[in-house]
Amino acid sequence: MASSPDFLKFGDVDHHSGNHTGGMGENQSLPDLAYSPAWLRYFRFGPVEWLWRSTTYWKIQPLRR
Repeated sequence: MASSPDFLKFGDVDHHSGNHTGGMGENQSLPDLAYSPAWLRYFRFGPVEWLWRSTTYWKIQPLRR
């Protein structure tokens, strides 16, 4: 049987406590919540959604409102 690549081994899953990982999510979510309304005032989509839609439809989607 072939060995799994290192990034597929989940031996360190319990290394982080729930409190630690929850804080990491809050650290990213709070700036996102503050920044998103300003971004969406000028643009139709977020940058990743724009890239996803442009790739899916095989056509550059309009980004600005």
